[in-house]
Amino acid sequence: MRKLCAGLFVICYFVLNAVVHGATIEIEGRALDCPKDSAGVFVCQKDAEKILVVDTGYGFSAVTKSGSKYPIVKLVDKVSDGTRVLFEASDYLRSKAPDSKAKRISDTKAVISSLKGVKHPLALELVADAKEYLKNNKGGEKELNLTIGNEKEAYQCRMGETRKLSQAETKLDELYGNVKCEYYSCQKPGSDEKVLAFLPTDNSFQGPSVLKMKEGQAQLVVGDFKATGKDGVTYLEEQKSTGDEELYDPRLLKADIDPSLMVPSKYEASKSSFNYLTNLNENNFTADAEGLCSSNDIKDLFSLQKKIGKEMRDHLSEAELVEYLKMVDGSISSYYVDKKKGQSLGCLYQGKIVDNSVIQNFDHLKDISIPKPVTKYLTEEEVQKLFTDAKNMKDIPFGYKYDGCYARAHIMSRRFEQMGIAAQKVWIKGDLKVPGTDIEWNYHVAPVVEVKKKDGTIEKYVIDPSLTEKAVTVDQWVAKMDRGYKGPIMKTTYPFPLNGGSFDRTVVAISSSEPFAPMDMPITEEQKMGHATQVLKEFSEVLASRGK
Repeated sequence: MRKLCAGLFVICYFVLNAVVHGATIEIEGRALDCPKDSAGVFVCQKDAEKILVVDTGYGFSAVTKSGSKYPIVKLVDKVSDGTRVLFEASDYLRSKAPDSKAKRISDTKAVISSLKGVKHPLALELVADAKEYLKNNKGGEKELNLTIGNEKEAYQCRMGETRKLSQAETKLDELYGNVKCEYYSCQKPGSDEKVLAFLPTDNSFQGPSVLKMKEGQAQLVVGDFKATGKDGVTYLEEQKSTGDEELYDPRLLKADIDPSLMVPSKYEASKSSFNYLTNLNENNFTADAEGLCSSNDIKDLFSLQKKIGKEMRDHLSEAELVEYLKMVDGSISSYYVDKKKGQSLGCLYQGKIVDNSVIQNFDHLKDISIPKPVTKYLTEEEVQKLFTDAKNMKDIPFGYKYDGCYARAHIMSRRFEQMGIAAQKVWIKGDLKVPGTDIEWNYHVAPVVEVKKKDGTIEKYVIDPSLTEKAVTVDQWVAKMDRGYKGPIMKTTYPFPLNGGSFDRTVVAISSSEPFAPMDMPITEEQKMGHATQVLKEFSEVLASRGK
């Protein structure tokens, strides 16, 4: 669905130093012995094929040309010097896209990009050949015939007009040929379905896609479609997906849990469309791409896409969720998942679904989530005095509010405990702003103590001189911050879900004094105190340099 330029993203990468004079280079299953040229590139020869391998800084790219064919970039599988592996590509980059005009144009653009700045004679020759091919095969067909699903659905598509480019954009387009509107407005004769197709001539993280929209519903097609020009030549072809509908995820990263668990059951039948239309990264890309298009038909389709996406996002704050706890890399991680889907994932504990891996680490869960017993409650007067004492701790830079809350909270908590006061922590995760300032946080934390009020009730009070002028209740502390997420505030215990923002929700959690960061971290108390002390020292020096 989304393609990466060959050789630019790697799992293992080691820089070849000057003492390496040659290497065995595997390219798409072929092993070649390639000497290293004085220009620092590897020149390989295979019959009549010219092969140049360059270090891109991210990995290795092999630019090849056979006979009169246009030059292309091929994936370098492995580079070794006979005794050690110097580079090895990730397995998931090995898939190939079907041949098409768009692919050939993309291949030649990749040649120019990969060999930029390389002065080797063969590099200059290959770049010249690539530019000549692009000159004779300009990308971006104005009109296309689009078929989906073995030609069962046929559409006529017209490319959107590109707005007037700036001088800098024009230079980029001349070099790479990709600064243009590459969205198409498509219609099926006799249908009121609205179709917006993204059919780029570049391999990009946002690969080709077709979005079909009708009556407030949307269906995303990321495979099993083909676009041909009026001359019948295949312009672009996306191979049919195998198995279940592929869940749209632009991150290209292995998820810690099945991403479909976070899709509300209401959208299960169209989960890929849901993720596509509610994903913030995709929205940002769409906004940039939309800015290149000037034709009204494309803008109208973008407006409809945004409307449907907004309706879906509005439903996120209403979705029924449950917390799901799972061990990941030796730590307990928490996620919001669809409540219905979460029921079969583990056991129910304090309203949360707990995976068996967490049950095996149950003592650790209790240690970080359950505050230590309170043997003595503070009075309302005593908690205000404690706030004043904390505010007067000269080595804690409360005036540096942009960062360091985790360090302030940990140092204060330990000092309170040395005073015989049981300390806890309160965490808030969300899109947070401090009114009247330019300060923005994605999370904040402060120490908490328990107070016995005059009417006999017990309430948690927050000690946070960086935010308030006195000790306040947890609700008052939360209210001091503006919240960008408009959904409900979710109250829970540590470890708390870090994906609350995906559901337009702010999360507030209570923990023991042990956790040091929003994510459960396997570090010692000595490491926590050492890091906290160093951070506060550095921020104090920053304030001192500003005369504060």
